[in-house]
Amino acid sequence: MWVDDSSESVAERVERRRIEVQENANGTADDVPSDDSIYLEVVGGLNKRGNVYGLGGLGDQYTKETQGVPFLSQVPTTLPYVEKITNLEGTVSGLQEELGEKNKEIGDILATL
Repeated sequence: MWVDDSSESVAERVERRRIEVQENANGTADDVPSDDSIYLEVVGGLNKRGNVYGLGGLGDQYTKETQGVPFLSQVPTTLPYVEKITNLEGTVSGLQEELGEKNKEIGDILATL
């Protein structure tokens, strides 16, 4: 359930764009923009008042200088937790690989029984 139709629409557009980006990636995680970047692209970045749809007061973390500039230059480099998120994404990726290897090992063991 969504707060309103607009938030549901944004969520659907973000998910479609995420899938599209992943399908067009060149096979590495570095080619896939972050979920934050995809969200900012979908909602159009900063509005005239310097806010980002759905972020409320967090829009203050974006500089006023980026208004009217194409999307990619609007992605701030000082968002809190960016480094933590990047590290967590790396950890998750490593764990997913490890899980895949373990599942293959289990499948191989079960095949021999």
